[in-house]
Amino acid sequence: MAKVDTTWNKNFKPMFGQEKQMQVTVKELPSHGNSYNPDPKIRSYVEEKMVKPIFSTLERYSEIEGAPTPKKVTVEFTDSPNTTTNNSSQEQIQEQKIPGEIDASLLIKEPQNSLEKIITPPTTKKRIKEILNLCQKIGLINSWGYNDLSGMVILEGLPGTGKTSIAHGIAKALGKKILEANNGQFSSRYVGQTENNICKIFAEAEKQDAVVFLDEVDTAAGKRLSNPEDSASRGINSSVNTLLAEIEKFSGLVIVATNNAQVLDPAFVDRGLDAISISLPDVQCRQRIFEVHISKKHPLAPDISLARLADMTEGFSGREITKVIKKVVLKTASRNCENEQNVSTMNDFIEAIEEVRHTKNIISNSQDSQTKNWMLSQAMEIKNGQENENPKL
Repeated sequence: MAKVDTTWNKNFKPMFGQEKQMQVTVKELPSHGNSYNPDPKIRSYVEEKMVKPIFSTLERYSEIEGAPTPKKVTVEFTDSPNTTTNNSSQEQIQEQKIPGEIDASLLIKEPQNSLEKIITPPTTKKRIKEILNLCQKIGLINSWGYNDLSGMVILEGLPGTGKTSIAHGIAKALGKKILEANNGQFSSRYVGQTENNICKIFAEAEKQDAVVFLDEVDTAAGKRLSNPEDSASRGINSSVNTLLAEIEKFSGLVIVATNNAQVLDPAFVDRGLDAISISLPDVQCRQRIFEVHISKKHPLAPDISLARLADMTEGFSGREITKVIKKVVLKTASRNCENEQNVSTMNDFIEAIEEVRHTKNIISNSQDSQTKNWMLSQAMEIKNGQENENPKL
């Protein structure tokens, strides 16, 4: 099969200088039959996956004088010397991966939890049922002519309070799959790729009629900067804008989880259908968590009191309580008892609680420091904005 070179051109107007022509040349594409033209399917795939992202990157390049945008970019695409000729060219092209690009189809999964098994205070459970009922009525609301409602629910709560479990429970109650992604998965250091990944997530969820669950959304939906002066700041604003646009046009349900709704962009919060504040488990819930997560086969001493353990773990999240149990299990299992059975005592649980509390305090102090720094940065931005609006004469 013959090989042909293919060139794409696009004009654009940079910040400085005259209009320029961008040019991308991909070498040695497989031809269509015996012609001198590339295979149309392969050409289309290369244009979509390789050429357009390159053009997008160059268009976003923040040009300064003395550092012009490159006028020509050449990409060489050739067969690997170790690749056999039996593999189709289409398969070889599909193996090419854009740096930072995600495969959104891999993020789709079946919900792992049901709402019935989630242990939360009665007030939280009531709010979840209200949200679920509202989500089930979106179709009815749309039939009344209200098609501009954004189906987004915000879950706010401290780490370990069950936000992920609740999202999975809602998806399961709706009979849908869930596309779960966090900021670390779709963010990319490559210009424009974060926005591209966000679009891929919503396109895949739309295709499979799945619930979108965005965990740790604090950074991805953080407050946009009013005066972005560098490419990083502009990139943050662009990502938030893309996320807002995708949520607006998405026909399904979007659930986002945050540890602190105060850091979210106001426009993002305004688009929420509703919000649920997930509180820490009360004493009854804490006792129930101990009951559910301590195995029936776990050898326990007669002095174990779950009610007392629930009292001692005030301020603990469900995740921290399960961490206490795991510490006790490991300590008991590693104990060298030749003449008696390994049994977990009340003292084992007390020691584990204190260890988890110590770690919890260290993390809490660090988070308090980060929150103070964030508040100071917001205050400085407001102050700078006021000074810019009212310059000194």
